[in-house]
Amino acid sequence: PPAPSQQNQGLNDNDQVAAPGQRDCHGDAQDDAQGGGLGTGSDSDTSHAPEQETATDATISPVTVTAVTHHADGCALKVVCGRAGSFVGEVRLCGQQGILGLGVELLCLLPEEASEVDTCVAVGQANFAVFGAAEQGDAPRHMMLCLTPQAINITVKWLGLLSTTVCSIPIAQTTSVRLSDCGCKLVLGNSSNPHARTLSCAKARVVAALFFWHLNARMGYVHGQRMSFASKCQHVFQKLKLPSSSSRLRYFITIQRANNDPVAMREQTFSLLANLSSENWKRQWVVTFANEEGVDCGGPSREFFTLLCGGFLSPAGGLFEPLTPGGPAHPSANVQLNPDYFLVAGKLLGKCMLEAAAGRPKPFATRLSRSFFAQLLGLSAATHHFQTDDPDLFVHKIDYIARNDVSDLELSFEDEGVELVPGGSTVEVTNANKLEYLHLVAQQRLQNKVATQMKAIRSGLCSLVPEDILALFNETELELLLCGEPDYTVKEFQDNVSLPTSSQTLEWFWAIVTSWTRHERAKLLQFITGSASLPAGGFAGMQPCIRVRYSGATNSLPTASVCSNTLYLPRYDCFETMHRRLTLAITEAAEGFAM
Repeated sequence: PPAPSQQNQGLNDNDQVAAPGQRDCHGDAQDDAQGGGLGTGSDSDTSHAPEQETATDATISPVTVTAVTHHADGCALKVVCGRAGSFVGEVRLCGQQGILGLGVELLCLLPEEASEVDTCVAVGQANFAVFGAAEQGDAPRHMMLCLTPQAINITVKWLGLLSTTVCSIPIAQTTSVRLSDCGCKLVLGNSSNPHARTLSCAKARVVAALFFWHLNARMGYVHGQRMSFASKCQHVFQKLKLPSSSSRLRYFITIQRANNDPVAMREQTFSLLANLSSENWKRQWVVTFANEEGVDCGGPSREFFTLLCGGFLSPAGGLFEPLTPGGPAHPSANVQLNPDYFLVAGKLLGKCMLEAAAGRPKPFATRLSRSFFAQLLGLSAATHHFQTDDPDLFVHKIDYIARNDVSDLELSFEDEGVELVPGGSTVEVTNANKLEYLHLVAQQRLQNKVATQMKAIRSGLCSLVPEDILALFNETELELLLCGEPDYTVKEFQDNVSLPTSSQTLEWFWAIVTSWTRHERAKLLQFITGSASLPAGGFAGMQPCIRVRYSGATNSLPTASVCSNTLYLPRYDCFETMHRRLTLAITEAAEGFAM
């Protein structure tokens, strides 16, 4: 990644950026501090940055963009600030307040500090150690902080001889690193350990900068550019693959169909899955449906995953519900639901990743909320998640409030009868605090209401997939990895299917598929492969590829071999007969196996 003194994330190529080459008004170049955004950014019109450690409204002059480096994923910025320190900047889009939460964190380094960071990065120095003194009653006070690519370790020597690790905080998106007292103190915290530790050290800003450099490296930044999604998947799958001796182990499951009832399927499989050991979760499952003749060479297990996801990860199963009618599903806020259901749901997500790593992708068709995937990564829900999770609320409330004068709206810090701050019903929303209000609305609606459920889901997921592996993805990429491609065009289907010799039957087949809705095309995909979604990468990620063959029969129902992804078409006397039989097959015979 670029050195932290030069870095800002999240800029798109079509964003307008302040012209490079400008100078800050605070002194000469040698007196300026260099800084870089450490959070999500957008185009930098101006960024007024109050000091993070004070409660005053004191500001420094706007930071100045001095260099812009474009790459495929966005832009990297180098900026100059008036003085060194830790700040929170207000990000504006074309001079207007944007919908990016409460701002962007800005770490500004002195030139010699930036040089030290650049040197560590250039020579590939993995570890960085510095002496410091702990606060908040820790004893003894004098400690050593060692920053590695994996964690921040704080150790102490007893009597100058024995070394003891006081705490180890992982390098992850869930870790919080803040500076106070003008950058002389580090405040370290993690979502799994809410008690922050404060450490005074001479090189606090250097430690913070290197922390963010290591974090960005773990998130897939290589030489200033983010790894492609395909490269990330290849890297993660390599880490998740089982040793060859373990990959041959099987776990056999016999299950009774629940007559297309997702709740009944969930109840039937819950006791089995809840008591399953981690070793058996990681083995290849061989599935047999009771009273059916199918042999699992891939098809029955894919269908089993589809049924499981319907019971544990869809609104039909009762554990998830849409935030708005027809919208993506979000964990249910119903406190009466057994938390262990959500634990199993998290393990099911982890199992889907393990299956993809083993070359047996099993995407599920349920559309889940973007804020759900963000929280799976340990990130907080934000106002921009409403754009996909609840578009109506975003347009009519979130975006409207952010972009308009709220003086006459008579709003208070209360949402759906819940006070967002102590005494929130009496705290007025003003133009000065409206972004904080919107941030708290997002926290309440998307995160706080389902905190217990999300904790159980993350626990289940991370029991099978380490958190540091998840950190490589953002929420959009994680959604694509787990849910696969939600739709496909007829042209994509035609370009990626093995076909027999041309005939009237084949021409009629493409005419019928072209006339179908998205839902009917998903049913066709499920009829052929056992899954209603394509894996990440689309048809190219499907092994083996889909084939269409003639069955030799006449005017009968089509059949399919889901283990080999093959559709067998009979010959038909007329278009209407074929249309009727093919539609009947995908709607009534998409489940079940026979020899």
